[in-house]
Amino acid sequence: MVVCILACLIWFVRRLESTGDRKRQGGRILQATAEEINYFMIERGNLRVDCARKDGTWFIVKPLEAWANEAEMDRILSVLEAMPCQEIITAAQRRQRELTLDDYGLLEAQARFVVSNRFGCTEMLVGCDAPLGNLLYVKLTASDDVIATSRDIMDVIPDKIEDLRDRTVLHGDEVRTSRLEIQRADGGFIQLIRTGTEWLMQQPIVARVDMAKLSQVLNALYSLEVQEFVWDAKKEPADAERAIEVGKHPGARLEPYQLAEDEAVMRTTTWVNGYEVGKELFLGKQVGENTDKIYARCRDINSIFTVKKDILDVLSISVNDLRDKNLFSIKPENVNYVCFQKGDHKLVLRKKDVEGWVIMEPVQWKADDQVVLEVVESVTRLRVESFADGSQTNLAELGLDPPACMVQVLDSYPETAGEGAQPEKDTDALAAKEKKEKNKQNRLRIGTFPEGRKTVFVMFEDESCLFEVSTAVIGSLAANPTDPLVYRDRTMFALRPENVKSISLFKNGKEQTVARDVSRKWIAVFPATNQVDQEVVDDIIFAVSNMRALRIESHNPENLAALGLDHSKVALTLGLSGEKGIQKTLMMGFRSKTDGIYAMVQGLDVVFSLENALVDLLTRDLTKSPVPSEVSGPAVGGIIAPGARQDQNLPR
Repeated sequence: MVVCILACLIWFVRRLESTGDRKRQGGRILQATAEEINYFMIERGNLRVDCARKDGTWFIVKPLEAWANEAEMDRILSVLEAMPCQEIITAAQRRQRELTLDDYGLLEAQARFVVSNRFGCTEMLVGCDAPLGNLLYVKLTASDDVIATSRDIMDVIPDKIEDLRDRTVLHGDEVRTSRLEIQRADGGFIQLIRTGTEWLMQQPIVARVDMAKLSQVLNALYSLEVQEFVWDAKKEPADAERAIEVGKHPGARLEPYQLAEDEAVMRTTTWVNGYEVGKELFLGKQVGENTDKIYARCRDINSIFTVKKDILDVLSISVNDLRDKNLFSIKPENVNYVCFQKGDHKLVLRKKDVEGWVIMEPVQWKADDQVVLEVVESVTRLRVESFADGSQTNLAELGLDPPACMVQVLDSYPETAGEGAQPEKDTDALAAKEKKEKNKQNRLRIGTFPEGRKTVFVMFEDESCLFEVSTAVIGSLAANPTDPLVYRDRTMFALRPENVKSISLFKNGKEQTVARDVSRKWIAVFPATNQVDQEVVDDIIFAVSNMRALRIESHNPENLAALGLDHSKVALTLGLSGEKGIQKTLMMGFRSKTDGIYAMVQGLDVVFSLENALVDLLTRDLTKSPVPSEVSGPAVGGIIAPGARQDQNLPR
């Protein structure tokens, strides 16, 4: 019984071991995943590199401190994670075969890996190749087993530390950059700062920045890559002493490469959100005579490397090339206030929530939204042809004192502080001052147009910068900007068809009138014997539902007789129902140029022109004779026959 029990126990233990081996075979050697690993060390021959992950980013920590190549790290860790257990040789099996670890190349391993995660640290030795199956032997130091696995791991072991180094010179992107400085060897200095969503140049002048040009500069900086690593202070033990000497006398090591602070060809400093200190890059002399590379280094990193030479061309951009060539920074859709001033004449336009654009000064009219939008587009799209020399200070010679005209656009209607009012509190004085300053914003002075020049000088009030703008572009704005007739709404009638209850037409000394009866059917009122021409009535009602003038001619003209509007021989009167139970009379006069007829709405003081075709439509007969349709001719018994021309005596 004892023998049987022992035999069963031995069989059971061996079965458990066999089952465990079978489970391990075909599985993975490392139980940690690539995402879980936060430390990695690789040693091969004289090469040893220690890497650590911080905030999701890999860094080399030994033998030097540098950014690690993320793609290369992911490739190595992915291969480590996927290493399969093809065969397991236990210590007992090695004794049976009379083999030692040296036979598997593990006493003097050709490579060593160490990985760790939050669960612990794992060390793995890499031995020699297996005789069959394109495999090699590895061993975890915490286990006596030797494992045969794929030799893919040998393909990802780097030959030198440079293979694991990130070649990106500056880490960041345009979105997160908050400041940029460029210092040239000739003394030129440019400082750019982000303010909210915009960039401003702070030095050598204060101006807006051309975002497209700035994007080119930042993209060039952040895409700059190391071509070759020339020297690293901590790469070799012998360099440690040299690094100390470089720290004491930095110029001693940097002078041959022209990378000292006072000798660098160019240097840039970028500030990225999340980092308190800016990253400073020094660019030095060319590598050799016929190469496209230059030496470079970053401050606080004892490393010298080479980069492509064309970065110097990108960074050599001039101050004016970096300046925004749009005169106004406001977008057309955000403009809610426009003011033109020419001499003593002033015109103010304001956008309201319901009415849209209205003229506030010198008269209060509804403005033509389309015309104002075109003007706003023209103003906000004005671009600088060239930036004038700041030494030119005689504004009178430049045509800016006095200016030909002034234009201002704002995103809100300015509130003017009461003149002579004494603020009760300091805060009221401050608020009044802020309002006054805002009222001066975006006020552009446009100079007089000099003969023979293709550009005109412009400048913003209370600013010293001078600009030159194309006369062809700005000429239409400066011609007669304060004339309210240019902006007046050209909609003369905007009537609801159902509100028109009667129509009267007076022409050739005769009157025709039609009206709706109680059933809202159109009937002839005068002459009552005629029939309503329903097609003509429908066309007139459709036309007056949104009747727009061809152009606005004049405001409150002194001589209506010259326009044929003093005692109009042609008039169309519309009787209206509803709350506006009034009537509107359209008077039509002489010809306006060749494309229209002078017209005026009775009671209003604006003369406008209507298109010839529209006048022909509005002056068609409202009624037709009850005489049978076969009767034709110019007139029968004093009644005008259908089809006869009624406008032979119409004033033109």
